[in-house]
Amino acid sequence: MVLATLSVQKTGMITLPKKWRDRHPATRLIAEETPDGLLIRPVSEIEYYEEADGSFGLRFPLGMDMRRFQKMFRAARRRVEAEEDRTKNAKLSSRR
Repeated sequence: MVLATLSVQKTGMITLPKKWRDRHPATRLIAEETPDGLLIRPVSEIEYYEEADGSFGLRFPLGMDMRRFQKMFRAARRRVEAEEDRTKNAKLSSRR
């Protein structure tokens, strides 16, 4: 773990070390209060999540262009359908 001392300006602005900005080229960050203190992390374009009740999904914290979403959805659907076809064909050939 790399630690650094950060300065807070009078306006509340915090400057991150250049090494960190280069390693995590995010333009938006999330600051979260934890039992250990303040956690600052980059906002991912797409976040996968799982809840305690077993539900899961994707979040788009920065939003997403609908055309891009449609392309991603169609590509995922094609992969699922191809996998279903492979499974179905494998079951049919094992019966023979």
